[in-house]
Amino acid sequence: MTRAVGDGILPAGWRPAAPPADRLDAVADDLLDLLDHVDHALHRYGVAPGHAIVAGLREFRALPGAVAAAIVHTDPAVPWQAAHDLAVRRSAVLAAAAPLDRYADRLGWAGAGRAAFDGRWAVLSAHLSDGLPASLAAAARHGARLAHWYAGLRAALRDFFLRYGTGPAAVDLRTAPVGTGGAAELSASGTAAVAAADLGAACFAALRPVLADGGALRRGVPGGSGGRDEPVARGGGRVLRVEPE
Repeated sequence: MTRAVGDGILPAGWRPAAPPADRLDAVADDLLDLLDHVDHALHRYGVAPGHAIVAGLREFRALPGAVAAAIVHTDPAVPWQAAHDLAVRRSAVLAAAAPLDRYADRLGWAGAGRAAFDGRWAVLSAHLSDGLPASLAAAARHGARLAHWYAGLRAALRDFFLRYGTGPAAVDLRTAPVGTGGAAELSASGTAAVAAADLGAACFAALRPVLADGGALRRGVPGGSGGRDEPVARGGGRVLRVEPE
């Protein structure tokens, strides 16, 4: 048995596809450690006007390490499991609704009472066989898309780390002298300051295409307002002041 649901035909036993493995956990600790160095350096030294990270900080409204931590600590399996559970409930509703019309047809009575019953039953039957399954499927599909989106964010972070985690900028940042943050240290650590800004900008650039897909995801939420998307993370313990344009 199949039902018309939303923008397609779904089998009664439909289940959402699980998100692909992102393999972020294997590098998560090293990634967060690197971006923690980035956050500290940005907080200590600031950034040069016109550097690419300035636009990223305005856009994300958080330091790179705070953004990454929010993504690392979000498990795509949670929304996917919720989507799967909704799909199971949809199957149960369809299975329960299938024989009810046959039972209603076997009622051995007629007249005004039967006519009144038929009118109410038609509405309830449509809800059980079409409206409710469609709502459950829409919510399940949205949950599955959310899980896949989170998996995409995690994969983008992993790709960023594999590309930059042992590169020259990361080495410059990790080997920089640590001091009081005064003028002498700033002069001696200019390379590290640039490295931190470059790494932060690269992190934002890796996430930006996937985050852009989140706007469509937010607008597609069942019953959602379709309003402006919120940033992926706020704060993070350290705030780098960036003056508005």
